Amino acid sequence: MLEHNDIPGILPFDYYYADDQICFRCFYAPFERISSYFQKNSGDFKCISSICEGVLKILEQGDEYLLGREGYLLLPEWIFWNRYEGKIAVCYFPGRQETAQKEYISLVEYLMQHTDHSDKKAVTWIYNLYDMIVSGEFIIENLLQCLQKEENCGKIYAERIEETGNPQKAESTNRTEVENIFLKPVENCNAGKIRRWITEKQGAGICLKEGKEILVGRREGSGIYLPFDEISRKHAVFLYEGGKLCLMDLSSKNGTYLNGKKISAYAKTQCRENDVVTFADISCQIKIHRGCQ
Repeated sequence: MLEHNDIPGILPFDYYYADDQICFRCFYAPFERISSYFQKNSGDFKCISSICEGVLKILEQGDEYLLGREGYLLLPEWIFWNRYEGKIAVCYFPGRQETAQKEYISLVEYLMQHTDHSDKKAVTWIYNLYDMIVSGEFIIENLLQCLQKEENCGKIYAERIEETGNPQKAESTNRTEVENIFLKPVENCNAGKIRRWITEKQGAGICLKEGKEILVGRREGSGIYLPFDEISRKHAVFLYEGGKLCLMDLSSKNGTYLNGKKISAYAKTQCRENDVVTFADISCQIKIHRGCQ
């Protein structure tokens, strides 16, 4: 398959025998190794996102040719980049046994270390990606859908926490008059007393600024922090846009429900007062007050 097809994103190669072993060599002109680039440079948003998305697209295209994902070399020294054309290329060696997910996580960890931390958009984007791949299933289609709509995904508040020391304080800075939502635990929900108490404590008086989001999840620092195994690290987000309160699931493991109906991942679903929202098995009723204190 590889020998007789020009597969997008995979470097051309030939092979030869040495000491009764087959050897492969790839031809990577006019590309350069990304590891060489990052020896002298840090990556901005365009650089980091093009590499991460480019590799995922190569994996997705390889599925069409029935290539096993364990054959891809996804380490930084074996990923090649033409930054002038924005093209990514990788090597493929049949017979390897390393999983693509494990190597892709290592790649993202490497890029996190080489991201330009003065570029807040790049920092938000790469940490968002890392949370997705370590807390959820490695489904290429879902990852691409989220990354290509980065503005609709749950935001990482690390830079604001660093500035203020408090994620809720960071959200309240320079706020305008918007919805102030409360989550009232449902009496007969499956969650126990401790879960209801934490839900009520974390959900009291959450102020949403126009165009911003509140993360719900098991990740410390979440706007609504639910430290339970059934809850994904980044489970869902509340959004306030165009005068409307919306809820969006972030491809959580156990789902997000509105009035008993499961909502689709990465689809904004409008919420109204007295609606019942359920994260895994934790149910709450939405209460809304106009304006923030």
